[in-house]
This record gives sequence, structure tokens and C-alpha cells, in this order.
Amino acid sequence: AAAAGVGATGVGAGAASLPCGDLYSGGADGTVKIWSLDDGAYVDSLFGHQAAVLSLAVARGGAGGGGRPVSGAADRTCRLWKVAEETQLIFRAPGQSVDAVCSVGGGGGEWVSGGADGALCLWSPLKKRPAARVAAAHGPSSPSSRRSASPLDPVRGWIGAVAASRGGDLVASGAGDGSVRLWAARGVGGGGGASQRALEPLGSLPAPGFVNGLAVSRDARVLVAGVGPEPRLGRWSRAPGARPALVVQRLRRRGEGEGAGGEAAEDEEEDE
Repeated sequence: AAAAGVGATGVGAGAASLPCGDLYSGGADGTVKIWSLDDGAYVDSLFGHQAAVLSLAVARGGAGGGGRPVSGAADRTCRLWKVAEETQLIFRAPGQSVDAVCSVGGGGGEWVSGGADGALCLWSPLKKRPAARVAAAHGPSSPSSRRSASPLDPVRGWIGAVAASRGGDLVASGAGDGSVRLWAARGVGGGGGASQRALEPLGSLPAPGFVNGLAVSRDARVLVAGVGPEPRLGRWSRAPGARPALVVQRLRRRGEGEGAGGEAAEDEEEDE
């Protein structure tokens, strides 16, 4: 269901960009497995989750500065794995399943999560509850809006993907509302106390359909979203007219050109 890796020279989102190091994968059996990219072999399994592992990332700032794997699962928990010590820290999400996680900041070990409750959460390894939380990050979820919508419409607010700029505080989240939302993770990377951590909205970018994957370039200049007509983990809803595609957005820093948020480049779409 998910994979993340850490190489000898840094942290990456998967095995393809890593010259060497370890790869972590998770699946429906509830385990996180460790693979050696140097040897091309299975190493060990990490047990603890009581349901399917749905997302994985490497939280920067672990032992030796390389980072530690963090996993999100359908058991409503995030787990930070101390592989060398053979221990784990359990963080219970306030809502439903944790469908997406990503590392954020330059070394404080923080990460961001999203899931089926529609909330975006910022976590610190020093705090068992979210250091910051934005409810209904991709749209209203009040009882009145649920009554006025069709039974499957609330699925559009489920967060299916999150990503962050490497070593920075720019966070992107995606759901089924036709947009990618941008956030600034304040107080991360050891730069502030727990009371200073927050997720500040920066704006949104168009992404028709369900956003099932996100990536931000190392220089935070380009954002890529993988979109489709249905959510990544099930056929609970469908966006009419949406096609499987990659949506590429070119971002601008504050003070560059027009606006403060971002600029959309030409979208590139490709059928399955």
C-alpha cells in the first residue's frame, strides 16, 4: 500500500531515487517491512499496527540524522519506528484512518497526516496528540451540508495524499474536491515550541478529480499531482469527467512575479 526509503545521502520518497540504503514498505497484513537496497533483499518486519498500513514516510531527524520511518494505518494510528532500538511510538489520530503521511521540516522529526475524517494534522515526536489540526481541510463537513448532498459526497473531502518540500515548511494536501491545498507548517524543524506549531493556509491549485498522489520538487518550485476519477483506496465515489492524469503546477515564491501562492503551468494528461 505504501513505501518510503532512506539512503546513505539523505531521505527520499521511494526506491527509484536512492543509490543505496533501506526501503520500507507496508501492506494489508499490518506490518512494515524493511528491505536492503544494497543487497536487494528482505531484512525484517516491524509489527504493531492492527490493520492495513496505508501510508509511509521517513521523519527526518532520527538517529544519525537519517530519519525514522513513520507509518499511518487503518487502525487510526501513526507509528514512529525506532528501528535500531526495536521500539515504536504510537500516536492516535483523533479521527478515522490515516491514509497519507509525509515528513516536514529540516530535522525536527515532524510529519503531516491526512485521512478519511478530512482533517490535516501536524505531528511532533514529542507530543502524542497533533501539534496542529485543520478540520475539514478540503471543504465543509457540517451536518447540514451532509444532508443537502448525496450520500457519497462527503468522500470528496477525504484527504488521500500529502507532500512537503524537502527540508522546508511547504505542505500540499489533496482530496476529491478538485484542488490541491497549500499550507505553511509553522514552527517545524526545531525552530519553535509546541505552542508555535500551526498549519497556515496559503491557497489552492486546480486538480480535477481525486488527488491520489502528490510530490513537491526539492527546490519547492514544481508540484506534481496524480489524479483519477476515484479515490486511491476504494471505489466509494466518482468524479464525473475526471481522467487518470498527472497535473504539473509550477510554483512561485513570495515576491516573484504575480501573486504569492503559485502559478499553474500547462497540465500534462495521459490516459491509462
